[in-house]
Amino acid sequence: MNRISDKEKSHFLEIAYASLMEVCCQVDIATDLGYINNRKYEELEQSINVVARLISGLRKYTLHSTPQHSKHKTLNTKP
Repeated sequence: MNRISDKEKSHFLEIAYASLMEVCCQVDIATDLGYINNRKYEELEQSINVVARLISGLRKYTLHSTPQHSKHKTLNTKP
């Protein structure tokens, strides 16, 4: 049995997404200050976009997934 609920997973994924957006902001600042060149900026931006889509997709899946119900059939015990 899983100890963490889907609601908690969703919350953790929201935090991860917010942290990723902070990284994105830091990359913008580093580029503006000349610490990162444009080619590296584009590479990082692509990576950030991929991770953002993955986090968003996982969060949507977590929110919309339904618990699996038992698929066992009951036996008919009537005579």
